[in-house]
Amino acid sequence: MAMNDKRIWAAGVFGSLILLGAIIAYILTFGTQIADSHERWAQFGDYFGGILNPIFAFLAFLLLLWTIKLQISEFHSASEFLSEQVKAANEQLSLLKEARIREDLLYVMKDIDRRLDESLKAFISPPSSNGQLTVSHMVSESHRI
Repeated sequence: MAMNDKRIWAAGVFGSLILLGAIIAYILTFGTQIADSHERWAQFGDYFGGILNPIFAFLAFLLLLWTIKLQISEFHSASEFLSEQVKAANEQLSLLKEARIREDLLYVMKDIDRRLDESLKAFISPPSSNGQLTVSHMVSESHRI
């Protein structure tokens, strides 16, 4: 049985005991004779209403206060949980930003590498020459010298 089920069951038993106590007090005071007039039944109803209504109203008020207390504690728990979620989301966002910066940098480096390769393959010999000289040939020659 869950904790809330036990509390509901205990509240039902407590309310039943209060009702039983009011019935026993009435029987001990006025006996068990069944009333034969409307006036006596009205007095019987007024007795139970006068005894039980304030007790049950007070218990309902206490349960309302308990419920408000539970809601406040659940609100604080939810607030803390959401705060932790915001922190985790911010950390994940910063990691994603860093990863995006790394990807952009890698893209730029690959683009520079591609352009350098294209530049090294560029022909620099005059159109009327026998061989075709590229920048790569000049770089190799400069390293050799």
